[in-house]
Amino acid sequence: MKVLVLGTGKCGSTRLAYALRDYYGANLVIEPFNKEYNDNKPIVMPVLEENTIVKCILGTGQSGSVDQDLFEFFLEYSLQFDKTVLITRRDQAARLLSVLHAQHYNTWNPDEKYTMMPWTITPDKSYDDITSILESDKVLEAISSFMHIPIVYLEYLTSADREIAFKELTKIMMRYEEDSFDNMYDKHLDPRFKMNQNPYDKHGGIAQLGEHLLCKQGVVGSIPSVSTTLKVSFPYPKTHL
Repeated sequence: MKVLVLGTGKCGSTRLAYALRDYYGANLVIEPFNKEYNDNKPIVMPVLEENTIVKCILGTGQSGSVDQDLFEFFLEYSLQFDKTVLITRRDQAARLLSVLHAQHYNTWNPDEKYTMMPWTITPDKSYDDITSILESDKVLEAISSFMHIPIVYLEYLTSADREIAFKELTKIMMRYEEDSFDNMYDKHLDPRFKMNQNPYDKHGGIAQLGEHLLCKQGVVGSIPSVSTTLKVSFPYPKTHL
């Protein structure tokens, strides 16, 4: 079985890939087109052996071709696999902040937990970053629509309610025994494995900040600090977002 897992970054794609690796007893290849992940070595198209899971991120500089855009590249690449799995987060604002935080503090390692720390968003750099981050969601949705593949959402897949998690997993695995789900959930999908140890507060300042960053009207001036720690300056023109 050859399975391609495509995610949008900070969306639980590695945890899902771990679970699928264990279920299929497969080899796992993580982000073969990510130069930074591979110590800036030249990109080489991996040879796909049987029983392999490949996990990739739909982000700028994460494809194996400079001549194709992300949609075209991964659409063509997916043809080599028996199954393609798409995953992101339902809450775009939370994902956006997680990626920006990871870019600043290098909190990418899926096996290391972290606590969100303060940082500053500056308009000259962050605009391109935010545009790229949000573009990955558009590419994922386009692939889903073109290939008629459902999107799996991290919030449901790693829900504390096992029935919700079970239902979400059936989007990509229609037939499996219940004990297989239990093993996948208990080892990889249980919410206790969350990387961020101070999760996004839906009613707090971080949530409001995330919504500001996503707002099409943008924000003029300085957004108040979040929980007195996250200071952000974000004076983008209204036409930018």
